[in-house]
Amino acid sequence: MSQLMGLNEFDIFNEKKTEVVNETGGKVFPDGRCIELFTHDGHLGLLDSSNNSFNERIEYQGQTYVPPTIHPSLLKILRLPTGGICDSTANNFKHICTLFMERGISERAAKGLTY
Repeated sequence: MSQLMGLNEFDIFNEKKTEVVNETGGKVFPDGRCIELFTHDGHLGLLDSSNNSFNERIEYQGQTYVPPTIHPSLLKILRLPTGGICDSTANNFKHICTLFMERGISERAAKGLTY
């Protein structure tokens, strides 16, 4: 998914600070941690795979990530995971791959079908 960057300015103790904010629909980091787009009570947020928590912003490795700005009419028809238990995409792929192998498909073929 594409990533947009924005700048947020805020004033702390009369000193202006500028924060770089990355709008994202999801990101996989080299260490395997993922952030994924999610909805909760009609609000967009990000699911953090490190703790399976819903966040309106995630700070990681010196960067701040927020959900993208999506027009309300588009958000209405967009299908995203919602509240409740939601596993990470990586774990979902693992489960799907295992399901194929349990039905007699070779591991190599199962990985090809899954990923």
